[in-house]
Amino acid sequence: MKSFAFIISFLFLSSSLASMVVFIKEPARFELPSMTKNKIVKGSQLETGTRVHVGEKGLVVLKGSDGSVVKLEENSSLEITKMAPTSKSNDETIYSIVKGSGFFNFPKNPNKKSTVRTRTASMGVRGTEFFVAHGKTSDVWMCVNEGLVAVTSKKVENPVLVKAGEGIKLSGGVDISDPKALPWTRKLNWKLDPALGDLANTVSIEEAYASPLEMDID
Repeated sequence: MKSFAFIISFLFLSSSLASMVVFIKEPARFELPSMTKNKIVKGSQLETGTRVHVGEKGLVVLKGSDGSVVKLEENSSLEITKMAPTSKSNDETIYSIVKGSGFFNFPKNPNKKSTVRTRTASMGVRGTEFFVAHGKTSDVWMCVNEGLVAVTSKKVENPVLVKAGEGIKLSGGVDISDPKALPWTRKLNWKLDPALGDLANTVSIEEAYASPLEMDID
């Protein structure tokens, strides 16, 4: 009976595995729904529902079973809310970032919806790369490197479309500014693969967005 229960438990856990840890720089803490006591290291598998917390000077890169890649920066928290089982699946993937900032890359699939949520807004994509950052207050910033992102909030129901090279500010997390071309977005560290070099991002989107000079740089 114990062996049967173990097999059922193993099969259930395997079916709920959502992401693999590609890179980890401490401090970082992981809350898994299964309450596993295993130390999370590079190569560890994470379940749907896992919450990732990155401390000061830490950094974590995750690769989802759907092919998505997330780089979570220092002082940030994210939940793997829902995950499609494969890159070919049309099931929805949802990441919820509740604190800090992160880079998101989704493989192109016109039939699959992927969503990144904050506490007050939702960003829907079908294959793109973009950056989300919480400000020191309740403001949120988002800019797009590739593709198209449709943004809604608790206050703005009609999607605001943000194209590559553009960015928006969500004042109070709900009022969405008009998309603007922001050349400084090219300065962000969009690297997601540790083999390509340093992954740390040194550009503050909050500071850059507040600077008219930065916005006008070609």
